Amino acid sequence: MKVGDLVMLSTSGKKIKQNDLYVGGWGMIIKIDTHPDEALCFYPIVTQWFVGPKIYQASFKPYELRFFKKNKLFS
Repeated sequence: MKVGDLVMLSTSGKKIKQNDLYVGGWGMIIKIDTHPDEALCFYPIVTQWFVGPKIYQASFKPYELRFFKKNKLFS
């Protein structure tokens, strides 16, 4: 994944309670934090997240996201 990619929650991401607010939405990656010590970069993927009319900024681990698929979200 890279900056500018459209993403949605993966199956694993939907199961995480702290992501309940973002289920049913989609996001765009705005930043990917990199740090030599991975322990200091818990949620490296920063997104602008869109759920209905609301917009949030949220951070995720790579396994919580997958590439956006129109059919899955708007079917």
